Amino acid sequence: MKYKESSKNITMDKFKISYILIIFLFNHVFSKNHTENQIWIGAQTNKLFKKIRFEISGENRYNINDNILHKSHVEILLTYKHNNMFKFSSGYRYINYDDKFKSRISIDNKSSISLYDYKLGLRMKLQRNYLNNEESEEIIFRHKFSVNRDISPSISPYLSIESFYIVSSNTFLFEKYRASSGMRFKINNQSTLKLFYCYTIRNNSNNYEITNTSGINYEYSF
Repeated sequence: MKYKESSKNITMDKFKISYILIIFLFNHVFSKNHTENQIWIGAQTNKLFKKIRFEISGENRYNINDNILHKSHVEILLTYKHNNMFKFSSGYRYINYDDKFKSRISIDNKSSISLYDYKLGLRMKLQRNYLNNEESEEIIFRHKFSVNRDISPSISPYLSIESFYIVSSNTFLFEKYRASSGMRFKINNQSTLKLFYCYTIRNNSNNYEITNTSGINYEYSF
C-alpha cells in the first residue's frame, strides 16, 4: 500500500516538474520572438439543464505594447452532452472594436477520453465572422488537442495546441496556431479560476506575427 502511494507521489512530482519546465520554455524561448503582448481578462457563467448547458461569457483583450483595449466580446453558447465522450455546441459571439464590430456564428464537436490519470480532449470547430453584420468573412476551421490532469482535488494543469485554417474551395489554408498552458483552481463547487499563457503565431502574407498572451478567467456554475 505504501509502495503504491509512493509511486503515485513520484508520478505526480514528475508531472509537476514537466509542467513547470514547459511553462519556463514557453516564456523564455518564445518571448524572445514576440511582436505583441496581450492580457486577456474574462468571466463566464453557465447553467446545466439535464443534457443542455447554457453559457454566457465575456472577455476584454488588452494590447500591452500600445496600452489600449484591443477588443472585447460577449458570447452565448448552447452545448448538448450526447454522452461522457461527445458534446456538440453552437454559439454566437459579438466582438467590439474601436471602429467596427463583428458577429460570429460557430458550431463545434468536443470529445474526450481518460487515459490513466490524464484526460485527453479533441475539439473541431467551424466559425464565420460577419463584419458589421453585413460583410461575411472566410469560414475558419479550428482543430484543438488538449491534455490535463488533476494533481490535487482543487488544482488541474493543462496543455493544448490549436490550429486554425481558412476554408477556401476544396483546400485548407493555414492561418495560425496557438499553444497554451495554464492552471485551473477550483475555489468551491461552483467557482473556478483559470490562469493561462498562450503563444500564437499567425501567417500574414508569408510573414509571421507572434503574440504572447497572459490571461485570467473566472467561471461560476449554477
